[in-house]
Amino acid sequence: MINTVLETVKKYNMLNIGDGVVLGVSGGADSVALFHVFLYLKQKYNLKLICVHVNHGIRKEEAIRDQEFVRELCNKLNIPIKVFKGDIPKIAKNLKQTEEEAGRNFRYEMFNKVLKEENFNKIAVAHNLNDQAETVIMRIFRGSGLKGLGGILPVRDNIIRPLINCSRNDIEIFCSNNNISYITDSTNKETDYLRNKIRIDLLPYIQKEFNSNIVATLAKTAEILQEEEKYIYSESLNAYKNCVIKNSYGLEIDLLKLKKYSKNIITRVVRICFENYNSKLYNISSKHVDMVENLINNTSGKKVNLPNSIIAEKIYDTIIIYNNSEELNFLYEIKMGCFEYIKELNYYISCNNKKISKEHFINTCTYIFNYDKINNDIVLRNRKPGDKIYIKKLGGNKKIKNYFIDNKIPRYKRDLIPLLADGNNIILLMHKDGITNDIYKVSNMSYDKKIYIQLWEEKNEP
Repeated sequence: MINTVLETVKKYNMLNIGDGVVLGVSGGADSVALFHVFLYLKQKYNLKLICVHVNHGIRKEEAIRDQEFVRELCNKLNIPIKVFKGDIPKIAKNLKQTEEEAGRNFRYEMFNKVLKEENFNKIAVAHNLNDQAETVIMRIFRGSGLKGLGGILPVRDNIIRPLINCSRNDIEIFCSNNNISYITDSTNKETDYLRNKIRIDLLPYIQKEFNSNIVATLAKTAEILQEEEKYIYSESLNAYKNCVIKNSYGLEIDLLKLKKYSKNIITRVVRICFENYNSKLYNISSKHVDMVENLINNTSGKKVNLPNSIIAEKIYDTIIIYNNSEELNFLYEIKMGCFEYIKELNYYISCNNKKISKEHFINTCTYIFNYDKINNDIVLRNRKPGDKIYIKKLGGNKKIKNYFIDNKIPRYKRDLIPLLADGNNIILLMHKDGITNDIYKVSNMSYDKKIYIQLWEEKNEP
C-alpha cells in the first residue's frame, strides 16, 4: 500500500519538502492508516505534522471513546493534536442542512482554522478508492454533470488525498500486517444514509451479479472523466476570455460571440462568470445557470434575480451580470495608507502620498489629488439624491443624475459607479477615466502634498 501512496503522491504532486500538513483523523481504519503513512512520509519529505480530530456531538460516549483513542495515538507517537467539538445536529437544523453536510463543513472549517494558526499549507484526508466509487454512484443518482461524475479529486486547492488509489481492503490489510489498531464507527452499519446503503447493499450486489471489480472500474471512470472535464474547462476558459469583459460594475457577456460555441461550453462560460464575478458569491446552483442561459434567446430588457442581490439582464446582444443597485448602500472611510476591500464592487482601494504597486493585484486606475484642498475625511460611497460635482469648464456644479443622463450611462450602472467624497463635496466619479472636481486637481504641487487614490482588482485568472 505504501508504494501505491508514493505513486499517487508523485503523480499528483501532493507534497513538497518541508510542507506543513494537517491530518484529519477520526479513529477509523482509513484515517489511522493515513496517520501511519504520514509517519513514513514525514521522514521522506521532512514534513511538519499536526492531527485534528472532530467530535460531532452525535454518538456521545462512543464519540468520546474515538476522541480519546486518537489523542492517545498522537501522544504515544509524539504528534501534536487539536480536538474540536461541534453540535452538528443543532448546526444542521439552524442551517437547514443534512447532518452529513453540516459535519463535513464543520470539519473543514476546523482543518482550515488549524492550518492558519500553524502556518501550514496542506490538509490531508483519508478518502480511498471505495469512497470514490460510492461518490460516483451517488452523483449518478442525483443527476450530476461531467464535473460531478469525476468524483473526488485527488488534489483540490490545499486538500490532498494520498489514499485515493487504495481500496478499503488494502487499508485493512495494511493495518493488520502492521499491528495497527483502529476503531469502528457504529453508524457505518446503519442504512439511514445514502452512502451507507450504497456501500452495504448496492455495491456488494453489483460485485456479485455484474462486475466483481466494480470499485476499481468506477474509480477508473472517475479518473477519465476528471481529465475530460479538465480539457473542456480549458476550452471554456478560452471562450470566457473571448466573450466576457469585466468592468467595475459587473460582467458583460457578448452574445454574438458566445452563440458560436456549443451548449456545454456556453453553460461552463456562465458558471465561470459566477466564479469570477465575486469571490464572496454563494448559493449559485444549476437552476441559476439555466436562468441566465434562458436569457440568451430572450428579448432585450429581460432580467433574472439571482442570490446575493445579483441581477443578470439582457441588453440587446449582451448579458450584464451586476449588483442590484436598489439594495446597495455602502460607505467606506478612506484613510492615508489604507488598502480597503469594497465588497459591494469586489474591488480594493488604496490611499497614499505616492503611487504604490501590489503583488497579486491589478491597478485598474490611479487618481492624483491636491491634499491641501481636502478638508474632511475622504469616503467612498454610492450616489445619493441631489449629489452634485463641480466641473470647471461649466463654471459650476452639475447634478450627477444629469451627468449620467447626458452621457447615456445605463440605469443599471448608475448606482454601481462609486463616488469619492470630501464631506458633502464629490471629488470624483470613478467611471472610465473619471470626472474629477477641478478644485482638487493637482497642479505643480510638491511630491509630499499629492494624494494618490488607486483602484485594484485581484489577479484571479479562472
